[in-house]
Amino acid sequence: MPSASDELRARIKEWFGYEIDEIGPANFLRENGWTEEKFMWTEPPDRETTTKEWDCLQYLIDEWDEGYLPRREA
Repeated sequence: MPSASDELRARIKEWFGYEIDEIGPANFLRENGWTEEKFMWTEPPDRETTTKEWDCLQYLIDEWDEGYLPRREA
């Protein structure tokens, strides 16, 4: 069930043009090196994750029931 906060939805709308948008946040994450398999996201291993990336991930989790797999340290 969709449960993203009003504040998070407003940021998604500001960034991608729509308040209820799965494609914009997902494409943004992919463009920044994130990978997704079966709706489970993993951040890129070679840099710090930005606030915007975390917000997009949180939105996908809250609004679309997607998930997050933390990267494994070598």
